[in-house]
This record gives sequence, C-alpha cells and structure tokens, in this order.
Amino acid sequence: MSFEGASAVAWSIKAYVSALVWLLAALLGAATGAGVPAHAQGVETQAGKPKDLPPVSELILESHESDFLQATKQFYVVLPRSYDGKREFPVIYVLHGAWGSYKDWPSHMDVTKLANAYDVILVFPDGGQFGWYLDSPVEPKSQYESYIIKELIPYIDSHYLTIADARGRGIVGLSMGGHGAITLAFKHPDLFASASSLSGVLDLTRHSNDFELPKRLGSIRTNRAAWEANSALHLARQLTPDFPVKLFVDVGTSDFTLAANRAFAKEVTGRGVPLKYVERPGTHDWAYWTGNIAEHIAFHAAAFHAVQ
Repeated sequence: MSFEGASAVAWSIKAYVSALVWLLAALLGAATGAGVPAHAQGVETQAGKPKDLPPVSELILESHESDFLQATKQFYVVLPRSYDGKREFPVIYVLHGAWGSYKDWPSHMDVTKLANAYDVILVFPDGGQFGWYLDSPVEPKSQYESYIIKELIPYIDSHYLTIADARGRGIVGLSMGGHGAITLAFKHPDLFASASSLSGVLDLTRHSNDFELPKRLGSIRTNRAAWEANSALHLARQLTPDFPVKLFVDVGTSDFTLAANRAFAKEVTGRGVPLKYVERPGTHDWAYWTGNIAEHIAFHAAAFHAVQ
C-alpha cells in the first residue's frame, strides 16, 4: 500500500472513532442539550416563513424538503449582527467532510464570530456522510449537486436578504467538502465569485475503493468517465485562463491529500488560471481546519468586494 493509501486508511479509522465519540456524547447529552456546545444549539424556524431579525448572531436551524434527495434536510444559517433588514448580504456556503453533517463546523468552533468579523451570512448544508456533493449516476437518492444548486441556494436567496448572484456568493469546505466546493464552482462558475478548499480530496480516482465512492460512482473499472467527470483534478483540465471564479486551496504538509493537492495546483496554474495555493504544517484534522478557516472566509469577503 502506498504512503497516501496508508495515511488515508489511518485517517479513516481516526475519523470513525471520532464520530463514535461524538455520537455517544450527543446521546448522553440529548436530554439537557449538553451534547452540543452552547454556540451550536440552533434556534428552529419554520420553513417558508421569513425570519425575524436576531438580536445577536446565532445559529438558525432550518429544515426543508428536498425532491432531489427524497428526504427532509436540515442546515444551519448564521446571520451577522449587522443584518438589519435594510441591505443585502453576501453568502458563504461552508461544507463538511466525510462522516460529517451540517453540525460539524458549529460543533467545533464558534462560527458566529466569523459571520460578524467578515459581515457575511454563513450557511452550513448537510451533504450526507458520503454524498460527495455530486449527482450519483447509480444512487437516485444521492443527488447532492442538484440539491445544493437547485434547491438550497434558491431557498436561501428567497428567505434571506442576500446578494442573489455570483457577486455575493462563495463556497468553501474541508476534505470531501473541499472537493465539493471546488467541483461545484467548476461546474457552475456563473453562480460563485469564489471557491476554496481545506485539505480537499481533489482527485477521486486515487480513492477508488475508499469513502464509499464506488457506491456513488460505480466501479472505476467500468465507470471511469463518471469518476473523472466529478473529480476536481480532472475537471481542472477543462479550465481556460478566463475562468471567472477566484480559487484558494490549502493543505497540511502531513496530510494524506498533499500529493493530490500539489497535482491540482500544477494543473490549474498550468492552464493560466490564478490560484492561491498554500502548504503549511498540519494534518487532516480539526485543529488544522478551525485554525485556518478564518483565512478562507477573509478570502471570500475580499472576492466579494473585488466584484462589486
């Protein structure tokens, strides 16, 4: 097994154990609300009803029906304190990784501080534990690309005062979500001003037996075209120098995705597309992601100002 493959297995075991610990804590604290940090205890709202303005920034727990997923989906919204009902705000969609959910980011840090610091609305979607933010050609109930693009974004724009076009919309994610942020921007460049990835799994073909990818894309031996059509590295080969979305990718130097991120950066810049690319000490864990997400939010905020 290659170093990258061994590292991926090790991380998979670590993430699985972490998920079990989190689930146990949530179950033990369910009766009192102690299973979720105070900053992650959302305020429920009615789907379809305009939201009252919050007195301070808070997590707003939303719920709506998805035709593409044939399920009820929940997600968090964070409004900045400056949200006063008088002007439109940019929105950043913040995606979670494998084994995760919309609760991940708010469970690991106070995300309201990010919304306030950069004066943006933050949305934390649920991408399924292994949804990969793509439309599965083999699983009809796993159409996460269509869910995000055709259901979630229109819902946010119709229920909140947003800049409802690419000038005020960015997307970022970690690991599986980093891949999702980049690929959604590649496939829909008319919808985003900026896209960024932390520790993104940017080449799906390196993980042909990992992270339930065969359940979403079929066997790579028989469905290679579907794998490449949904892999960030392979989609990058279609870029041209006039690609309009601002891109930022970073990765830890001890991360199992390092080689794929380097290959991605070489592919993108080799095609004349500007890319902010950063390698820094760190591995594939929450210390790295929570320690660096503010730089990503700042990147998106700057991109919004640049296109106003």
